[in-house]
Amino acid sequence: MTAAVPTGFLFGALVDSYFLIGAVPLAVLGAASDVRTKKIPNWLTYSGLLSALLFRFALAGWSGLERGIAGMLVAGGIFFLLFLVGGMGGGDVKLMASVAAWAGSG
Repeated sequence: MTAAVPTGFLFGALVDSYFLIGAVPLAVLGAASDVRTKKIPNWLTYSGLLSALLFRFALAGWSGLERGIAGMLVAGGIFFLLFLVGGMGGGDVKLMASVAAWAGSG
């Protein structure tokens, strides 16, 4: 007799924790670039965003992609408001949206 695996187990908390492994290096590279040059390169933010959404879709299907897009929109929206009031630059907004795409919506 084999043990039943809960339906969302494989693509649940276990896979979501692996997505954070993608978010951390992206955040560190972006922060290092920002501290050193006061700029966050577009190649880093856009490639981080694209890879996050592709990995989420490949490993967790449509629900993973939806969670990545939701995280991107929520974080991007919050940091965009800070950008509008002059609290940060556009690169910071794109970086946080990319990191949130890796982290997902929770």
